[in-house]
Amino acid sequence: MNKPDLKNDFLKELDGYFMQLSYLQDLDMVDEDILRHNKEMERAPKFTLIIECALMNDYMTTFMRLYDKGKNKNTKTIKSLIKKTYCNIHLFPNSKHDCIKKKLSEFENTINTDTTISNAIKVLEMRRDKILAHNDSKYFGIKQKNDMSHLPMHQLWELFSFTEKVVLYIYSLLSDNTTKPLRYKPQYNKDLSNLFK
Repeated sequence: MNKPDLKNDFLKELDGYFMQLSYLQDLDMVDEDILRHNKEMERAPKFTLIIECALMNDYMTTFMRLYDKGKNKNTKTIKSLIKKTYCNIHLFPNSKHDCIKKKLSEFENTINTDTTISNAIKVLEMRRDKILAHNDSKYFGIKQKNDMSHLPMHQLWELFSFTEKVVLYIYSLLSDNTTKPLRYKPQYNKDLSNLFK
């Protein structure tokens, strides 16, 4: 496959990452809409609790997809995206190789050593392995209250910002366009607010 075709395939793969990032923004906008209508939502407290729990689980699940430990080499994660970029360094001008390698190394270093990012990834891995993907007896049923691994939103959004930075950097290497892809737009449009009009 020639370089332009390889780059196009790489860009198509990035669409999947952008879709995940856009969905995370949609979830955040739904959460903000719920907070904005707190008074109205108080009239349906159990519904509100279920929606908030579902939102948090979806945040976690989406981040888990992006940071899965995946033993399969074809798993689409941020770590595998960085590795794929290293492996395809030949797609970029030789004059940029050192700069690209340095930036990719910074991303890997952040994943491994930044306290907030590395802790968030460890918590996501634990929640995936023990709670969401498997029925670990320690957290099964009523015992789920034993789970103290929730991540505060500020940590999730730091992880989001880092993830976005990685994806946009790699996108900028592959694309002639330095702006975000057109499809990278949240779809949520204050639907809850519209219901309360």
